[in-house]
Amino acid sequence: KTLDEVIYQKVGFLGNFTNIYVGKQTPYVLNKIKDNLKNNKSKIYYPNYWKLVKINNQSFYQDSNHKIRLNNKNIHSKGLLENLCHAIRIALDLKIEKKVIKKAIPKISFEGRFQYINKGKIKTKLHKNEKIMLDGAHAEADAINMAGYLKKIKEPKYAIWAMMKNKEPDLFIKKFKGIFKQIITVPIENEKNCMSAVDLKIIAKKNRFNVDAAKNFDEGIKKISSANKKLIVCLGSLYSVGNILNKNYRWGVINSSISFSDVAPTLVPKSFPDLNNKIVGTPLTENFVGSFGWDSISW
Repeated sequence: KTLDEVIYQKVGFLGNFTNIYVGKQTPYVLNKIKDNLKNNKSKIYYPNYWKLVKINNQSFYQDSNHKIRLNNKNIHSKGLLENLCHAIRIALDLKIEKKVIKKAIPKISFEGRFQYINKGKIKTKLHKNEKIMLDGAHAEADAINMAGYLKKIKEPKYAIWAMMKNKEPDLFIKKFKGIFKQIITVPIENEKNCMSAVDLKIIAKKNRFNVDAAKNFDEGIKKISSANKKLIVCLGSLYSVGNILNKNYRWGVINSSISFSDVAPTLVPKSFPDLNNKIVGTPLTENFVGSFGWDSISW
């Protein structure tokens, strides 16, 4: 799909006479969203109503009336902090008390986004010097965000890369040049519309990566794992990340039957009526759940 088609699909059918919150966008995308919403009679909150600020190496949510410290050790990405600010604004407008929001923030984590696995079946099979991180993002902008984070990490970095056919693998993987010592390409288990490990290997090789292919995730781990200190990054698809989490915990952290191709995390109050079968929620406090909602819009 073209960008115009995606934006129209996301915002073109939103109801009138409600509240619409548009998350952080590039100026180019934001102008297109505004154009699609110009005849919508809802109250529309664009991202200039709030902002993410950094003071003395600490991140804060800020608007004209509030400043809230984002006291969280689970979020490693500026993009996800922007999503958190987006959610905080919605919560404040829904009259959630500031003290409740502050209490929830340290407990928030985003499944499958910059997520370190610190326990479970996969972690126990790795050597003690090995860390493993999952990130299901698949767009070029996500790759730039991830690459910026990985450049700050001193340990040698290896990748297990999977991707769906409707993405842009060449644009995605080239953003990691100079970061990974080796990439292992794998198919996504139980997904017929995924790219093959061989096709991904060809793309990575064209971009001059040290690359090998594996039949599945388990074989990919075996090709990388050793007693040497390293970070293993599993990236490129939330479908793949969902499978890995299910392998690790053997329970449905992510239901891979749900389409995650265009979703991103946000916060909504527990009583919110749209927590239906299109949204996965994890209770955080009495008043909040962490959930997946469309990446441009919360409603």
